[in-house]
Amino acid sequence: MISVLMTLLILTWLNAFYAVSFHKDFYTQSREDRNTAEWERDHEKLRIASLSIESNQKPNATVVNEGSVPIVLADLWVTDLTNNTNRVYNLSQTRELIIPTGSYEINVGQNVNATPTLALNNLHSYDIRVYTKRGNFAKQTYVPTTPNTDVGPFYFSFDKQSFNYTTSNAGGGPAWEIVCSSSYPKNNILFILKFTNHGDRAIEISYLSYMMVVAPRDDYLEDESYYHILNNTSTSVAPVAYTDYSQVVPANPQNKEVGVTQIVKFGGLKPGSSTLQSFPIPPAASQYASERKFVYTVWIGIFWRWQGTSDYYGIYVPFTGIHVRSS
Repeated sequence: MISVLMTLLILTWLNAFYAVSFHKDFYTQSREDRNTAEWERDHEKLRIASLSIESNQKPNATVVNEGSVPIVLADLWVTDLTNNTNRVYNLSQTRELIIPTGSYEINVGQNVNATPTLALNNLHSYDIRVYTKRGNFAKQTYVPTTPNTDVGPFYFSFDKQSFNYTTSNAGGGPAWEIVCSSSYPKNNILFILKFTNHGDRAIEISYLSYMMVVAPRDDYLEDESYYHILNNTSTSVAPVAYTDYSQVVPANPQNKEVGVTQIVKFGGLKPGSSTLQSFPIPPAASQYASERKFVYTVWIGIFWRWQGTSDYYGIYVPFTGIHVRSS
């Protein structure tokens, strides 16, 4: 009987010993696994080297692994900064996107198939984040390469073809840079801009609308030249006076984001005039003269009404700068 009790006591002790040892080993292994996971997470480093929106309206990111451990991409987070919406897309729908140390993966985002469809607007700004399975992420902000100045239910475009000028005596071209001096003046200048209505109704533009060019005269003073709206059939040799509210820019009810774009021309000496203003000649003596280059700032005052209503509006906004070189 005593031997049986001793055997039971020994077995109980052994069970307890092995149970404690097992839990200790399990705890130790868990702690080591956790430490390893934390170490790997801390040594994981990724970067979005380039980002674009392709013609299929999906992002195309190149993700570089700059850490000391391989990374596995998990999710794509897209925040539309223009309309403040966001969605999360799975990057592992077709295969694991594993990037070894020192390597990179291209076309990240092109493999996303989701409902609703991932469709980005290349005129919007986006915050793009690529997350790994360990929870780290890289981010980059997408900004349109042809941004717009959104000033109401309309905008002015900023691409190279959207801001031009012509003159009666010295040619023309993109208005971002103009060569002008007392020996090479720009007489009878006409500015040509793209105006897009993205509102839900047609817009009628008032004859009070104008473009203002601010030129530095010396260290503390500046000159302002006003170029009033003209009929958009005008040329620099045949300007046509603008009739109040005669230019109507219709809405695009099918796609307000795209809207309807028309050419708007500025150059009149005063409202309703067919006489053209000239471009201000750079100052002969100032702190800028030694560099022979100047920056003129451009402001636009637009006055309009909704077609068929008596709702009148006006806004005065900074548009851009003109780099002026003295020849």
